[in-house]
Amino acid sequence: MFDTGVRQQFAAFPVWAWGQRSGVSLAVLLPVLVFFLQWQLWYAIQPYAWFLFYPTVFFSVLIGRLRGGILATVISTLLVWFVFIPTEFSFAIQSPWAMLSVVVFFASGIGFSFFYEHIYQRQCQAARKAGDARFQLLFEQAMDGVMIAGAGGAFYRS
Repeated sequence: MFDTGVRQQFAAFPVWAWGQRSGVSLAVLLPVLVFFLQWQLWYAIQPYAWFLFYPTVFFSVLIGRLRGGILATVISTLLVWFVFIPTEFSFAIQSPWAMLSVVVFFASGIGFSFFYEHIYQRQCQAARKAGDARFQLLFEQAMDGVMIAGAGGAFYRS
């Protein structure tokens, strides 16, 4: 009904700080940056290919919401699968356990993306209802008459 600034109020990283496209762009850029970081640190964390990418996908969801989370999950999955899982620099997989790790990571990223979007929508809906309730109290507790009229003179609320 009435905009109460819910979008800015409940976002982990508010949209007013940057546009929605910028949030998705940053969410997509984050896995690429972490890829280069892991590439430099690969000698120290070598058997753990997904070590830095789980938190990356979770932060990407917070920054880019559903679209950013899904794109970050796909990019992270393909980068790790191609570069860090044996056989390196190939999409061929030596063992079924490696394929299981790819599927678990992909499902976790997609699931978390949809879960966070659901929570975000619920928070927005609750805040919108609270804003509408405060607006309704204005009419119910006013000592004087309160009327809202449109530009054409039609009354919307009295």
